[in-house]
Order: sequence, then structure tokens, then C-alpha cells
Amino acid sequence: WARGADGGEQRVLSIVTESQLAVDEDKKYTWPAYAAQAWSRFRCPAYVLVVTVDASVAHWASQPIAISPGCGTWQPLVFGPQSIPKVTDPVFAHAHPELAVLSVLAHANASGAEGEAMVRAMPAALEALDAPTGRA
Repeated sequence: WARGADGGEQRVLSIVTESQLAVDEDKKYTWPAYAAQAWSRFRCPAYVLVVTVDASVAHWASQPIAISPGCGTWQPLVFGPQSIPKVTDPVFAHAHPELAVLSVLAHANASGAEGEAMVRAMPAALEALDAPTGRA
């Protein structure tokens, strides 16, 4: 939402968010429909944001989708492990708890000192989360 010239609020962007745990070829047909429906309903630019913690799923999801031959392609925005920093600093984790939790999930297979540092940063992140956010 943004404030328009008349002082009223207007929609400026719609984001349909979907968690994707595995490759699902049906999504190549539904994601563009999600974006089109949000665009039509809310009368503003619309995106589909695919969130995944699996690098191979992120790669698959980021491939362009040919809607009509010769008319270009469409693709979702993809937020995968390559887009998520490894949060290892407890001070940063406390300041950005949601990102720290997502970091641990995205990089769960990290080993060695880096993996251990991410786990050690988690108590600071969890301490910073309020009860409603922590349950979500």
C-alpha cells in the first residue's frame, strides 16, 4: 500500500508467496495463473515469490516458463539458499531473527565451523522473536 496523490491508500504491489519443497511440474502452469489473478484482482503489478531451502529446487523454479510460443516467457522470483546469507553472528541474528531462522533452514547441511556458528547464533535470534512471530 502507498498513499496516493489524493491522500488515500492504493495498492502498488502484490506478492503471492509459495513455499516449494520439491520439483512439481504442475507449478509451471499454476504460478503464472497466480500472478495473473493477483494482477487482475488487485489492479497492480503482481509477482509470485517461490521460497525454497533446496538449491536444485531453486534452480528448477527459476527457469523461464514459455506461456505462448513467440510471445516471450514468464518466471517467478525465487528465494533459495543462494539468496540467503549464512547468519553466524549472534548480534546480527538478534537484530534479524527471521533471517537467522531462515538461514539455519536453508543451510542445514552446512558443516564445520560455519555450521556450528549458525547454530550458536540461534538462541539470540529466538530470544528476539515475539510470541506471535515465534509461533508463525
